[in-house]
Amino acid sequence: MKIAETYKKLYIGLYLCLILSIAAADRPLELFESYSLIDVGSIKAIIARISETKKEELKTSGAKTFGMRIGENVRYELPLPEVGAGGYDRKETLAGDTGEIAGNDKVKSSPGGGPVMKGNPLLDQNNYAFEMSTSQGLVNVLISGRSGGSFSVSFERSFEKKGVDKYPFLYFFNKHFTVFALCVILILRLLPLYSFNFSGNAPDINRLENIVSGLPLFMLSLVWAAGLVRFAVNLAGCYAVLESIPMAALALFAVSLIMFIALTSLLTMGFTHEYIKKYIAAPFFEKYNPYGIRQGTSISLSIRFFIIVFSVGMAPTAIGLYLPLSFNAGILNGLSSITTVLDNFEILIPILIASFFAMYFFAMQIASMFSFRKNIIVPVNKLIERMKLVAKGDFKCKTSVLCVDEIGQLKGHFNSMLDGLAEREKIKDTFGRFMSIEIAEKLLKEKKVNLMGEEIEATILFSDIRDFTPLSEKLSAAELVDFLNLYFSHVVKPIHANGGVVNKFIGDAVMAVFAPIFGNAGHEEAAVRAALQMKAALAEFNALEKYPAVKAGIGIHRGRLVAGNIGTEERMEYTFIGDNVNIASRIETETKNFQTDILMSEDVVNIINKDNFKGFDFVKLGPVVMKGKSVPLSLYGIKQEFYEQ
Repeated sequence: MKIAETYKKLYIGLYLCLILSIAAADRPLELFESYSLIDVGSIKAIIARISETKKEELKTSGAKTFGMRIGENVRYELPLPEVGAGGYDRKETLAGDTGEIAGNDKVKSSPGGGPVMKGNPLLDQNNYAFEMSTSQGLVNVLISGRSGGSFSVSFERSFEKKGVDKYPFLYFFNKHFTVFALCVILILRLLPLYSFNFSGNAPDINRLENIVSGLPLFMLSLVWAAGLVRFAVNLAGCYAVLESIPMAALALFAVSLIMFIALTSLLTMGFTHEYIKKYIAAPFFEKYNPYGIRQGTSISLSIRFFIIVFSVGMAPTAIGLYLPLSFNAGILNGLSSITTVLDNFEILIPILIASFFAMYFFAMQIASMFSFRKNIIVPVNKLIERMKLVAKGDFKCKTSVLCVDEIGQLKGHFNSMLDGLAEREKIKDTFGRFMSIEIAEKLLKEKKVNLMGEEIEATILFSDIRDFTPLSEKLSAAELVDFLNLYFSHVVKPIHANGGVVNKFIGDAVMAVFAPIFGNAGHEEAAVRAALQMKAALAEFNALEKYPAVKAGIGIHRGRLVAGNIGTEERMEYTFIGDNVNIASRIETETKNFQTDILMSEDVVNIINKDNFKGFDFVKLGPVVMKGKSVPLSLYGIKQEFYEQ
């Protein structure tokens, strides 16, 4: 278990992904370069000479094979010159008409750069083998065979060894040292993460986040660096032998570099990126900010799409354009007359067609990248900018929806989200302090509330603490705030429980409204029930004995009042105003004079069903002339022996 845990903490799989990505691209490209750099025509000419001497055996067996062995020493080869370019000296290479190949002496290359052959072609009566050094010493080709008629051809790139002999520093740039150096660089990059994994200390979380977020791009840069080193070593070895770099070699190695980058990029974005997300990013971000916005550099959508198009489209297209032009360069260079064109017409036309379609698809792939940017990247970037505005509180930054594809769906749901956020913010600003968000949201959706102002039928409840001023003078500021918060947390619950809306807190006083628009058809009875439950809640508050016991008066009145958003553009408040609001406040004040806890107007008592309040007597306490009124108002109190909530 400890070994497996250590394996995960060291991210061994990440190094394997790096090594395998490079190896998976390097080995196929060795095959591609080897075949591309060998002049098959010259080899076929040599094999034809050999097969001429084994004519009868070939006719009997009917066996012919042509293959290549890629071993530890296989390197890349440059194309051989045409056999006819300088040709072979028949006297030097062949012994009469018997078809026997010259023996042990090394045969010098012709002025045209033809092959140099050494070794005994006839090892015994049934087998032969010889080595050709071609292209002025760049390539060694080993040809062997059996009398049964099978041939094998293997290649050894000798110019890399000669390059190291001439430039010893190239030894440290071979594939093994390169991969080792890249692994060391990766270790240095991951050192802060190793320290975090084994010590548990994270002194700089932002730095670790940048490292984790940037790992995919960092791994991509490593495999690209391996490709560039590979390309440079090939050219350096070629230059060490020839003291120049032929265009054929430069073109081949450039195409090979393109394919290397394409293959390693796909593997890195696939397997390596998946490993990073599952075994590095997920464990780290689960502990630190799993849902936040990530910091650091990464592979953007544009780069991802470009790499995909480049790898599966542009790079193969480049190969498709390179191969017919490269392998038929001699024919194309010799098209100097109409006779030559007609003689090679059956070869020329497929080459031209292949080249045309290769360039056509290449252009289409470039156009697809611009189309992807316009139709995907630009809309996504605009949505990101709008999301930043939403995070700052701007809910008006909607985006136009012009299609029904995934981007259109994303835009549409983004706009719906903005509508929901704006409405929820409106609810919060308007009702959030007075009632639950769920009730307020229901009210606005059903359009029962006109924020611009309306006259409504409602019951108003006022509650105030008796003799609060002397008490407040005995408490510190912190104690006073804590006292009020604790008190309100008790007495407001009954208001909400009976469908009331807390309109405002005025010092130690509470103003609440019960109305049909808030879902309270029997708002008068709801207000009376809330008052009785508030009295019980006050008893619970006093039972805590955290602060001195207090008493509260509650006044209830019903009637019409005005409700709406009142204030300035900078500060709006949904509130209730009107004469009946003032009357309710003055009724609460009268509780002190009548020495009662709950006092209500006759209008309230006349509407409620007394049977719903068994155990309570509504007692008339007498008419009172309110301030600013000429007509007396009859008030009622509640007489009770007990009340259970």
